[in-house]
Amino acid sequence: MAYAAWLAVCLIWGTTYLAIRIALESIPPALIGGIRYTIAGGVLVAWLRARGQRLPARSAWPGLALIGVLLIAVGNGFVIWAEQWVPSGISAVVVASAPFWMSGFDAMAVGGERLQRRTVGGLGVGFAGIVLLVWPRGSPSFDGDPGPSVTRDW
Repeated sequence: MAYAAWLAVCLIWGTTYLAIRIALESIPPALIGGIRYTIAGGVLVAWLRARGQRLPARSAWPGLALIGVLLIAVGNGFVIWAEQWVPSGISAVVVASAPFWMSGFDAMAVGGERLQRRTVGGLGVGFAGIVLLVWPRGSPSFDGDPGPSVTRDW
């Protein structure tokens, strides 16, 4: 199961930034996020129904809607917006730095978990792997081809 989960993460997460770059050639940024999360929500509802589970109570919907709007508009929205000008590989590296921030904030919080060598090592290995995957032609220079050109005529 661990290998299957790893493979799913590689395929799903790994192709997200490339898919955004390609979609930006013909779809406005906000619409890309809306389409993506509408499909994901539909798949999630279908999965819950197929497993015989119920949707969250209606009283939980306002909070869930707020989280969804923030996720689409802020989290993924800024990534999609930035990919109009930033190569998709660089976007992936920037987003991959999030675990460092979360671990650091948790370590500084009252009662937070202290950073241990194993944690820092794991973060470092994972981040290095992402950098190696997106590093253009093994060169420290990022002036290579940033990918497909993006039209901005909408």
